[in-house]
Amino acid sequence: MSESRGEDRRGEDKYLGLQPGQNSVSLKAQPGSELQNEIPVLAPWYEYGKTKSRVSLRDYLGSNTGWKPRLPLFLLLSASKMPGVTVKDVNQQEFVLALAAFLKKSGKLKVPDWVDTVKLAKHKELAPCDDNWFYTRAASTVRHLYLRGGAGVGSMTKIYGGRQRNGVCPAHFSRGSKNVARKVLQSLEGLKMVEKDPNGGRRLTPQGHRDLDRIAGQVAAASKKP
Repeated sequence: MSESRGEDRRGEDKYLGLQPGQNSVSLKAQPGSELQNEIPVLAPWYEYGKTKSRVSLRDYLGSNTGWKPRLPLFLLLSASKMPGVTVKDVNQQEFVLALAAFLKKSGKLKVPDWVDTVKLAKHKELAPCDDNWFYTRAASTVRHLYLRGGAGVGSMTKIYGGRQRNGVCPAHFSRGSKNVARKVLQSLEGLKMVEKDPNGGRRLTPQGHRDLDRIAGQVAAASKKP
């Protein structure tokens, strides 16, 4: 079944796979039959072009004969999974408040003993007025990791930095507290929402990604209510 690289096999393709709404392959190949060597299609079918050709997995991966794939992977993935609500689709302030409430309600986030007396940076004059600021900071931190993976303690000190007032002298940028940033990341690691990135910094775990998208869906649903 060898063919040249430039030859188009679109008219000869046979597709075995899932129809929309099915959970298993409708037709199974018997050993030694022609269907045994066919690659299942990603469900549901994706039609493209004027001829409405159906996309098989072979269209992306190609075959051992050196046949060149015609379609990018995102087309196949978009055909097999409908997009849902993500963190980027909702109001960020409402999302952080909802996530902070979720972390506080769970009761599993480890909160340091000094949260009521510490300042969040050296340029701050007072401690936070909100007693639940640690949950809000943790929610904001995990949101930043959702949008930008690979951020560590140093990056968080830049994100939560501010202006250092020097009286009559010009003001300058000042980083946030490293201890606060480190304790927040360690507490999120205890919840299995954050893990260390092999390339440096921290990143979200699959569980953390699912939790954030689920809360984003709840925020979107609440915003649609009259």
